[in-house]
Amino acid sequence: MTLMRGKQLMLWIAIIVVYVFRYETISDLMQLQDQIESFQKMVFSYFRVSANNECRISALVPLVKESWGIYRFITSMLRAMYRSSFRCDYCFLLFLLTFLP
Repeated sequence: MTLMRGKQLMLWIAIIVVYVFRYETISDLMQLQDQIESFQKMVFSYFRVSANNECRISALVPLVKESWGIYRFITSMLRAMYRSSFRCDYCFLLFLLTFLP
């Protein structure tokens, strides 16, 4: 009986580690999105009314493309975490606990 409880405990620890790793990855990607936004604000601050701003606008195109890819990856990861939380009885609780501050 203790061997079975030990295996269950190890399984719970593994599940928690996976959720924490996923949460840290999402957190890191959200910080990257914040950095992209601050760079975008800096580029917009150099726009001039009388000047030609096409070069400045062209600097934003890769930012939009990159941030869209990051956003899609984050949302797909959150969906996967949410869906996997229903596979076991207490996984949904773990899913919610990982997002508490």
